[in-house]
Amino acid sequence: MEYKYFSKLFILISIVYLLSCNKLQINNFHQNSDQTTSQLLTHNFNYQRNTVSEQELDPPLVLVFEDDYNGLATNGFSSVDSILFFGTGKGYLIAFDLNKNKVVGKKKFGLSTSAPPTIYKNILYQAYDSGDYGLIAYDVVEGEKLWEIENNLTSSSPIVVENKVFYQSNQGKVYCCNFLTGETIWTADLKCFGVNSIAFDNGIIISSNLDGSIFALEYTSGIVLWEKSLNDKIFANPVINENHVYISTYNGYLYEIDMEEGNIIQSKDFGIPIYYGVTVDIDYIYVPISSGELKVLDKGSFIEVWSNNGSGPAASSVVVSNNYVYFPTLGKHLYILDKTTGKKLQEIELEGRVRSIPLIINGRLVIASEDDNVNIFAISK
Repeated sequence: MEYKYFSKLFILISIVYLLSCNKLQINNFHQNSDQTTSQLLTHNFNYQRNTVSEQELDPPLVLVFEDDYNGLATNGFSSVDSILFFGTGKGYLIAFDLNKNKVVGKKKFGLSTSAPPTIYKNILYQAYDSGDYGLIAYDVVEGEKLWEIENNLTSSSPIVVENKVFYQSNQGKVYCCNFLTGETIWTADLKCFGVNSIAFDNGIIISSNLDGSIFALEYTSGIVLWEKSLNDKIFANPVINENHVYISTYNGYLYEIDMEEGNIIQSKDFGIPIYYGVTVDIDYIYVPISSGELKVLDKGSFIEVWSNNGSGPAASSVVVSNNYVYFPTLGKHLYILDKTTGKKLQEIELEGRVRSIPLIINGRLVIASEDDNVNIFAISK
């Protein structure tokens, strides 16, 4: 009798524990801006996929927090104020308070995700590349799912503009949905396979795909404005800067394309695969190459200004601030370089291979690494 009682009690406690570990609701959460401050945004207010940061941390940096989570964190983070949001390879959505260094919410929706979430008006939009749903909309204040799109799995981080959500499925369909209801407004079937995120600026959506095709779509209708084929595989996100689109390819080419007409302005052959998008600031283009080399080009001429060799292939796009370049590699390193000269200012060794773009927020640098680790660095005092 006693055994049955304690067995039932154990089961009840286990159920309560599991339910408490699968809750994502932040009552005092308030988003001051209409857009997320994800590192995938430029100056926090657009979707050019250009990893330029207004914030920076002077080296040397020291590790102030490290913990492992249920599945490797995705290739990027999104944050609002002190709350950091990220998905994991096992389908969890996690909210982490940077001020308290603790998880304040966690909920499982799909099997896995590889794209950072987007937050808009207290609604979190998370894409999934496996499971039953390609995209879910979740109210983080009320703690409830608002809607989902079944199937149509994707590796594309969503975009939200003027109360409309845009995302591209892995099968090459671009969707435009109402941000609150999920009702489809338009769909554009590009009939190609894509594994990266779409980019947006000045009313134009840019889609680059695995077969080398690039599309420019008018954002209110989904009408294709122009199409171009580079006859080369594209894994990297398209990057927009000053009405120019920068495309990196598997065969090692970098293209600069006029965003309005689709004409190629200039190109450069590096001869080595490029898997991640470039970063473009006022003067330079930063190209992370799979050989482990970071090439920096003059923006106007594509002439090399400096280069730096890291340990192992590039792990993501680099993050560029006013004075520094933050350069992660699959060789378990994060390098901080002088932006002007490329001089190595600090070399940080991690326990595993880097698996995300660094995010600099609220005096912290956040980066994911294997196995399942989230690492947080701050300025050494």
